[in-house]
Amino acid sequence: MSWRIQEVEIKGFKFFKDSFHVIFDGKHVLLYGENGSGKSSIYWSLYTIFQSCLKTQDEAQKYFRYNHEQNLRNRFCQPEEDSGISVTFVDDTRANFKIVEISDKKYPYTNMVEKKFMEESMMSSDFMNYKFLQKIFDFP
Repeated sequence: MSWRIQEVEIKGFKFFKDSFHVIFDGKHVLLYGENGSGKSSIYWSLYTIFQSCLKTQDEAQKYFRYNHEQNLRNRFCQPEEDSGISVTFVDDTRANFKIVEISDKKYPYTNMVEKKFMEESMMSSDFMNYKFLQKIFDFP
């Protein structure tokens, strides 16, 4: 069975103070837009949730905790406001879906089935940004 990203919800993370939904509908996506419009925040939210399956709970949740020095919360979020990322996956039949959510209150990898699912998803995904592309075309 193949799984694809259906939707991503970002809240209180980097550029996005309020809840922001991106519908991928299982397709390839090219992000473009004005500087400061949130492209990198979408990229980093996906990167953060995929990489979180390789980290301990404390290491993964520090990005969403108000009082942690390495948090990536939106600077305008109040301490009591939620910060997190949710990814909805759908299978190729569109009959089954999985939701993986990480936040300052939720850690999805206490269940080994969810952890294995995200590890496999992470290994089958490619994250390319301008730094990666520059390395390909930057010859000494």
